[in-house]
Amino acid sequence: MDDLVMDSFIPTYLGSVNSWECDENDHLNVRFYVQKMQQTLEAGLLETKLASNVTLKQICQNISVQHMRFGAEARMAEPITGYFGLLSVDADCFSVLVELRNSSNDQVIASFTYDINYALTRTYREVIPLPAHAGSRGVESRPLPYINLSLAECGAFGFHTIGKGVIQPDECCHAGFLLRCHYMGRSSDSVPNLLMRFAAEIEEGSDGAGIAGSAVLEYRMSYYSPLRVGDRFEIRSGLLDVGEKIYRLAHLVFNSGTGKLVLGSESVSINMDLSIRKSVPIALPQRQIMERLLLTKI
Repeated sequence: MDDLVMDSFIPTYLGSVNSWECDENDHLNVRFYVQKMQQTLEAGLLETKLASNVTLKQICQNISVQHMRFGAEARMAEPITGYFGLLSVDADCFSVLVELRNSSNDQVIASFTYDINYALTRTYREVIPLPAHAGSRGVESRPLPYINLSLAECGAFGFHTIGKGVIQPDECCHAGFLLRCHYMGRSSDSVPNLLMRFAAEIEEGSDGAGIAGSAVLEYRMSYYSPLRVGDRFEIRSGLLDVGEKIYRLAHLVFNSGTGKLVLGSESVSINMDLSIRKSVPIALPQRQIMERLLLTKI
């Protein structure tokens, strides 16, 4: 293990990538990254005795920030090991690192850090340093600047409605709260409704004329109020920035019934040609459209 104290960074999950967990880009969908990370997190909290069967759900319900770095694609049937370690402990909160690695070659697939608003009664293990590959890179370690906007105010800044729905019982824990993986899943399912606005006619043979796709490199989610079974929600999203190959999106999820902000998130994605599985420049006609749709700065 690079940069980490082995005795304090322990394997707590073993699994693999199922075909039905892969998306249109032919790799593990982000909702299932979050699902496997959540299993790694919960098993780690229990194994290190930082949580008990009584306190586990309360601890996990108090996740305030989830920072995600994606280091490599996870393809169908790839074996995966999940690792858990404690990063820091304060009087009323703590942070942990969880990673998914390819079991066959130890390659880092993804690294997540969790900030959790919960007072631990014991630390049990020494803390580990945050490795460079898990820290913030394209997403700043701060709340999204737009989190004080109301649902009604979002449109004036360039946010578009990209998702709506009602939270279903099978998306929730036994207490009726939406599972973490479905916050990501509902957001991921809605993104094509934003990307379609960036579409442009691309001439055959030009840059970007291959099989178009994308991959998320980094994500930061800040949670403000939970969704429960039966709640209606609305997702407002917009484009923060666009470069040669990379673009940044902002997402605000609201409870439609109460108007409360549920979460604010920022993501960094890279443009891909799926026929060669490599990043490629965003075609100029598409980039010009995207530049006209940038969010108004706040």
